[in-house]
Amino acid sequence: MAKAPETLYNEEKRRILVVDDEEKNRAFLASVLEKEYEVFYAVDGEDALAQLQKYGTTFSLVLLDLNMPKVGGLDVLAVMHSSDELKDLPVIMTTSDNSAEEDCLRLGANDFIPKPYPYSGVILARVLRLIELFEKRNIVQSTQRDALTGLYSRDYFFWEVGQHDQHHPDMPMDAIFIDITGFHIINERFGMNTGNTIIRHLASRLRSLSIEHSGLVCRSIADSFIFYCPHIEDLRAFYDEIVDGLEPHERDFVHIRIGVYPNVKKDTEILPRFDQAKVAADTVRHTRNNAIGVYDEVMHNKQRYCERLLDDFSDAIQKKQFVVYYQPKYDIRFSTPELFSAEALVRWQHPVFGLIGPVDFIPLLENNGLIYTLDRYVWERAAEQIKMWKERFGATLPISVNMSRIDLFEPDVTDVLIGIIQKYSLAPTDLLVEITESAYAQDHELIEKTANKLREKGFRIEMDDFGTGYSSLSMLSSLPIDALKLDMNLVQNAFEKSGDTRMLEIIVDIADYLSIPVIAEGVETLNQLNVLKAIGCDYVQGYYFSKPVLPEAFELYMQAYVEKKEDSRHDEGGDYTTAKKRNLSFMKVASALFSGYESIVHVDMKTGQFIEYRQSESRRKLRHENTGMNFFTDILDLTKDILPAEEYENLCELLTHKEEILLQLKQKPFSMFYRLIEDGKPVWHFLRAILSKNGENLVFGILSVDDAFSKLPVKH
Repeated sequence: MAKAPETLYNEEKRRILVVDDEEKNRAFLASVLEKEYEVFYAVDGEDALAQLQKYGTTFSLVLLDLNMPKVGGLDVLAVMHSSDELKDLPVIMTTSDNSAEEDCLRLGANDFIPKPYPYSGVILARVLRLIELFEKRNIVQSTQRDALTGLYSRDYFFWEVGQHDQHHPDMPMDAIFIDITGFHIINERFGMNTGNTIIRHLASRLRSLSIEHSGLVCRSIADSFIFYCPHIEDLRAFYDEIVDGLEPHERDFVHIRIGVYPNVKKDTEILPRFDQAKVAADTVRHTRNNAIGVYDEVMHNKQRYCERLLDDFSDAIQKKQFVVYYQPKYDIRFSTPELFSAEALVRWQHPVFGLIGPVDFIPLLENNGLIYTLDRYVWERAAEQIKMWKERFGATLPISVNMSRIDLFEPDVTDVLIGIIQKYSLAPTDLLVEITESAYAQDHELIEKTANKLREKGFRIEMDDFGTGYSSLSMLSSLPIDALKLDMNLVQNAFEKSGDTRMLEIIVDIADYLSIPVIAEGVETLNQLNVLKAIGCDYVQGYYFSKPVLPEAFELYMQAYVEKKEDSRHDEGGDYTTAKKRNLSFMKVASALFSGYESIVHVDMKTGQFIEYRQSESRRKLRHENTGMNFFTDILDLTKDILPAEEYENLCELLTHKEEILLQLKQKPFSMFYRLIEDGKPVWHFLRAILSKNGENLVFGILSVDDAFSKLPVKH
């Protein structure tokens, strides 16, 4: 018997299914194959289909007899050909009927071995050749196809686009970017299996559209697809065709956007065409009526401008084209506001474009991994300025510097800051660190770890831009921060004609209760200053006092600061620990903490009596809803019919450990997710509870997760 050649994969034997109704044929093939392969046997077509159903693509090849009783070889081939899982499994037909060759090939057979059987070495060689051929093909296909969707892989897609352009150089083509907005929320809410199902539905629709439009499509990354096709005039109809491919229930929460670079310039690289399509997609709002962006000359010019800034960045750092301005922050707890600290704000003095504001280059540098370089530059300039003023005026004015979310991923960020203050002989309290609210919300574990490490080294942390919608008020009690900076837009919107300062009051109340000083940005008028002072805001910053100015102009403020320091009332600048705190009732703070919750329950821990309130339509008032005499008993009766059986048992078990729960609540707030049966369907809810410091009052808020999710704006 001839030995089979060296195989591609020899870690274990490959599996072969031999299908033949004659025992002597099975015995002969066993003698030929079993030394090299793990051989399975089927005595007829029905047996073969059963084993294919059970073991599927674990087989490397099928040796299939053509003529068998009941279910013949052609019948087995037909079933395999119609199965997505089995249609690519290689098959060698064994038959003495040469006239059936055409039908076998049409149904998916790949080779023939005649009966009577040839020399065993020939059989082994043909089996091995076919197995290796298909294994190589599968390797190639795995690099060409996305595993989840079956669409082209990104690299193979780009190769196909290049081939298309070579063969059709004059055909007008569109590059289209397609993705699902807020897809990470879908994964978090429904799970990855549902997310993958949605991706497959969208991919299937795009595959069909690529055929209809004579185009190409691939899954680019995660929930993003790129599509290349002859120019489309009616983009709205194309968009509707995409959305219509989703299941009806998916259209309620899956929001698709597209960006189009029409009539691409084929003398440009392929990848930038789709980058430009994504630029167009990034400009659209997240509604079905406005979900299509088209790349135009304005976007092109902006992109060229951004590319120029990126090209010039390294040179700008070396030549110190980035200039640090300073805006004063004032303590308004006294009858006369007093300078407290300043914020370092960077501008770019570009040799061609002139003075460039941060809105043009900060997001650009963040998105391209360059912001850490700029931030370190600003930190050093600020520290250098603190030392210069200290030597000139004999006083230290703390300066706050911004720390990007991306900076917090740098393992040496704490060491860099320590090195800077040591270089200029400063204390950690001289350099205040501002971290944005969005950073805390998006990467809270990492950010909290880094913030705690900085605080351990003596730095003080300000949460910047609070109120931009990324986090909740109830987060404040657990965050490692020393001061809270209200976002400029939050402050200014509160003072519009239709505005309402109630939200500002709530935030200040909670911050006061938690002993966190509050800084308001964007203060522009005397009325704003007076109102903020009246509601208990500690510090302000804005054009009412000064716009950001160069160091030379800021020295006027430094001179006044030095004179004020001689007044015994004035505390050392930047010392948040001196902020006065008002005594607030526990229920007022609890009400503020649970603003936005559907239901709030107050429990008197001495008597067990409880009162439930629900938000009114306006969400500005609470209406009385329910009362009881013994909360820990009544809660079991109230929930017996609306909690799933398993969760009701968990609740009963939980309440047997009441003392342990109360002990935990004295240390930190308690929160949990649970389900209620509403209209016969399970609905997820979120519960958060806090206990007063004296242990006499328990307050918890309840929120329907599904309702809250449906009301959230979709973010990118």
